[in-house]
Amino acid sequence: MESEFEKIGCLIRSERNKQGLTLDNLADNNISKATISNIERGFSNVSKELVNYLADKLGINLEYVSELFIKEKNELINTEITLMNIDCLRESNLIQEALLELEELDISNSHPQASYYNYIAGKCHLKNGNWVKAEKHLQNCIRLDDQSNNIAAASYAELGLVYYNQNVLDKALQVTNYGLTNFIDNNTRTYVKYVLIRNKAFYLTQLGCIGEAFETVYEQWKNINNIDHAETKVSFYWLRADLSRRLGMEEQAINYCIQGLEIARANKLFYSIFDFWSLLGAVYLSTKEWDQAEVYLNKAMSLKDKISKEDEDKIITAYARLGNLYLAKGQLNMAEEFIEKSVKMAENSNNTTRLTFSLLTLSDYLISQQKFSNAISILDRVRNISISHGLKQIEHQSLLKLAECYEQENNEKEFQKTMKQLFKVQRGNILEEVCI
Repeated sequence: MESEFEKIGCLIRSERNKQGLTLDNLADNNISKATISNIERGFSNVSKELVNYLADKLGINLEYVSELFIKEKNELINTEITLMNIDCLRESNLIQEALLELEELDISNSHPQASYYNYIAGKCHLKNGNWVKAEKHLQNCIRLDDQSNNIAAASYAELGLVYYNQNVLDKALQVTNYGLTNFIDNNTRTYVKYVLIRNKAFYLTQLGCIGEAFETVYEQWKNINNIDHAETKVSFYWLRADLSRRLGMEEQAINYCIQGLEIARANKLFYSIFDFWSLLGAVYLSTKEWDQAEVYLNKAMSLKDKISKEDEDKIITAYARLGNLYLAKGQLNMAEEFIEKSVKMAENSNNTTRLTFSLLTLSDYLISQQKFSNAISILDRVRNISISHGLKQIEHQSLLKLAECYEQENNEKEFQKTMKQLFKVQRGNILEEVCI
């Protein structure tokens, strides 16, 4: 139970914020900024005269402290409940309704719930694809939060998604690391920590830092059963499987896919089932088990209509994998059909990594048809995209394929030039893999 001093402090801080005043605004020759701060924090070592002086200055009648305090507390509770209900609207994908209710609340930056308000607003604008407004509100939340309830850490996670959706992967990783630094283990919003770690591993993977990504997931694995949120837990299984595949550990990849599939099935996470089936197709492509690859990729495509518009970029990769499969099986018409679908979808998306994957698959098809000049044009584009976005592994792959094309065309000058560029990139990637 709050003491009388704490009740007075709470009322004074609330009224000061409502009036838009800072501590400096209130301080004068009679009362210092430090004394005002002590009163607001409920310290009992301040004279009654100074407390009364400050209360009078703000127009607060201290005869009714208890009544005013209860009223203030109830107002804050009601505002928090209102914000929670608006957040439920957002979770239900009723974004416009949520934004309208936020606008009606009209909470200023000085309000005790201002950080929560900005957090919800930021997530709404993120969902709408309004990156500028999303960034503004999330940065405001971080600035206003008192660090006690991990809303700032949660905002860093959302901010990472803002940058990821704009293909600024290095910045997405940077703010995600800030979130982990700001996270406080105080049993508040514990799920945020796991989301941040999951996102960090994902961004590292996209940037080609496979060793560091694997280490991030591996270190967290001891806590996998502490993750209550099914979607987050499933995504860790997908990451472990995908990273195992990338590191040539196909048997482990299959094992983690099967475990993740069971959790996804039990929770009816159809988009995750799609991801695991598509990934299993990729694993069997790696092991050259074409029939198994075809089974799982077709299983994934059977769920295509269950993928939301927001997540339909996943289909780009599945189409490209089917293209690779039919190319390997020598079914060139089928390969061309799926590769064309993949590239067409990717060109209309805003996902750089999926676009480059589709274009690399197209280059494989062109090379198989000995259309080396066309392949070179595609690969030059892939390399330029990879350099612009810091995608190390994709740059490495594009240079390897470019070298192959120049060799086939007997273009010794361009072949040697490409091999020198490849050496520089490969040397950097080898240093990265030492992280494992």
